[in-house]
Amino acid sequence: MKQDNRHIRYLAEHLLNTGLEGMGERELQALTRISKRLQATRTDASLPVGGITFGERRPTG
Repeated sequence: MKQDNRHIRYLAEHLLNTGLEGMGERELQALTRISKRLQATRTDASLPVGGITFGERRPTG
């Protein structure tokens, strides 16, 4: 499981640094499904005390 975590962390850092340019349609669809699933499972209890930041609300792209 540690190997998977390292790959996921690398992907997250890569996307933060490079953005979504150059990704194929299937990859974008997969990331969209994952992000929608995460948003659907996020509860109010998981929000920081001060709510979400502007950067978290700001759409990317």
